[in-house]
Amino acid sequence: WDEGWTMSDRLLRLTPQEAKQLRAELAEVVARYREDDPEDEGTRPDDSERVVLQVQILPRLEGGDGA
Repeated sequence: WDEGWTMSDRLLRLTPQEAKQLRAELAEVVARYREDDPEDEGTRPDDSERVVLQVQILPRLEGGDGA
């Protein structure tokens, strides 16, 4: 887990269409991984752990930087 975790954020400059595309691409990537399902206990890898994935794509409004 030393190299498997991250906490990061990026400020991007996107159009609404680009944000929509980014959301779709991220959904495709996430869909390739197992969702946490209590009923799949016998089929998941022994070394797997529950993780939380958070994705937020929100417009940063002018003046929203605390200034």
